[in-house]
Amino acid sequence: MVNEAEIKKAKQIYNSLCSFLDENHLVYDRDDENLCTDFGFKGDDVPIHLIMKISPDSQFITLCSFLPFEMDINMPVENALAVCFVNNILLQGNFDLDMSDGSIYFRLVTSFIDSLIDKSVFHNMIQTALNTVETYNDQFDSLRKKEITLAEFIKKNK
Repeated sequence: MVNEAEIKKAKQIYNSLCSFLDENHLVYDRDDENLCTDFGFKGDDVPIHLIMKISPDSQFITLCSFLPFEMDINMPVENALAVCFVNNILLQGNFDLDMSDGSIYFRLVTSFIDSLIDKSVFHNMIQTALNTVETYNDQFDSLRKKEITLAEFIKKNK
């Protein structure tokens, strides 16, 4: 059960996140009831959509970025191995793959339990997500289009 102090802390962090986005002149949608923001950037080739949610119950800041395509669900082993391979390389965050529909997204989570969170945390999370998605979206897309094999995907990322 979430107590009042946890809710208050989550709301403070959410307000700080919105302030950070405002200060950086980012256009975003906000859902004050669910402590969630939705915004995006233009990547080199595809738009990068980011969702950040502050969770009072888990005391997490979660950032998700869904890639703008689905993986081929007829290649479950290749997709899973590619995601596992990339996740093994990443220092922060991970890619998640829904095997039922092929949706793939990058997720980064930071705990704020007994922590002071300043705006540099948001900057780091956003930059990490942008850099990671920009690095790997083309490669996942090429794999799903069968432009490269799993072996070529792995070789490219060693």
